[in-house]
Amino acid sequence: MRNEGLLGYRNPKKIKNKYKKDLTNVINLTPCGAYFIISLLCDGHLRKRNVQFKFRKRDCVEFRDIICNILKITPPLNIWCRKASEYIWWQRGGVKKTIGECGEFRIYSRELVELLVTKYGLPLGKKSGIIRIPQKIMDSADPKILGAVMRSVYECEGGVNLHKKSLCVTIGNTSIQFLQEIAELLENNKIENNIYSDRLKISSLESVIMFYELIYCVFNLKLHVTAKKTGLEALIEYKSKKRP
Repeated sequence: MRNEGLLGYRNPKKIKNKYKKDLTNVINLTPCGAYFIISLLCDGHLRKRNVQFKFRKRDCVEFRDIICNILKITPPLNIWCRKASEYIWWQRGGVKKTIGECGEFRIYSRELVELLVTKYGLPLGKKSGIIRIPQKIMDSADPKILGAVMRSVYECEGGVNLHKKSLCVTIGNTSIQFLQEIAELLENNKIENNIYSDRLKISSLESVIMFYELIYCVFNLKLHVTAKKTGLEALIEYKSKKRP
């Protein structure tokens, strides 16, 4: 069982100097570095002095362990929990609805922030609807980097639909350009997909299997988000049984 760290820790400034980091994977754009960058685009925020990640509470410890492994951060980053909410828009205005708790952790490093902004063009601050895959990643011919990108996208923004009438992988994002770039990378590797509004879907059994092999076999980092992997395995099992 993985160490959950100090859940509920409220003063990260006192501990930020205790962490050691290694930015080699990000500097050299290894597959693990690509996973980190895309995870930040999907579920992170760049501040002037730190990088902040926020995931649903169920998955946060596993994401934290992956990020710490990629940057070789010791000891493991502390996680604290906050209530997560979203706005549901009705005709007469917005209604704020609490949807549970999320886990949050931060990496304090000006060097990392400057690297991500200057080398990869990641946006500081608000990024909703404007994110793009860095060109250095789009241009890469390394299949492991592609697998890392797709695993990050799936584990951060993806899920599976297990309803009998619509068995598919879904990936959602408010940036249409981001989804189009994901679609392009998938199509270049013969993985069929379709975009509907702010959702990308992978439906055919052959494409779902190819997607699974790409993200969990080609990119073979042992650490993963358990709920996402088991969900994809369940989808493949259901679709296999459904096929005549």
